[in-house]
Amino acid sequence: MYTPNLNVVLADMVRQSLANGQPAWLTVVSGSMRPLLAVDDEVLVEPIQLAQLQWGDVVLLREEKGLLTHRFYGAIDGRLHTRGDRNLLPDPPVTADQLLGRVIARRRHGRLWDWRTPPRQWRLHAIGRIAAGEGRLLPREVSLYGRVIHRMAWLLQTLITPR
Repeated sequence: MYTPNLNVVLADMVRQSLANGQPAWLTVVSGSMRPLLAVDDEVLVEPIQLAQLQWGDVVLLREEKGLLTHRFYGAIDGRLHTRGDRNLLPDPPVTADQLLGRVIARRRHGRLWDWRTPPRQWRLHAIGRIAAGEGRLLPREVSLYGRVIHRMAWLLQTLITPR
């Protein structure tokens, strides 16, 4: 008897909600986007089309194992390129139909940080630029040099990320 994975069921429910134009609140379960998104943060996701995405947006993707929230770095031939801010390597490209939505706000310890307001947008994009710069500077093999760059980027992002 087939028993569906709970993460897959949740991903399908979120997809249906977003497809109907309803934003969704989700809880972060991974540290791959620290310090911007930490474990137990809540994120508000709105539906979006690929053509509306901007470089540096944080997107919600559907994967085989469930949901993934990472930073968007562009699309080539309908395939999205993403990476978690704390990951050393980019994600494998995904198809446009795996895009579920864009994260537009974060709630941590009861404090809401809405990324749609202009003063807060610059912080979000500054954090993204640091992550992108780090990705370009990292060598293919993660050596001591790569770990130092990774740590410096994390410190800069931590300084400008609201608590």
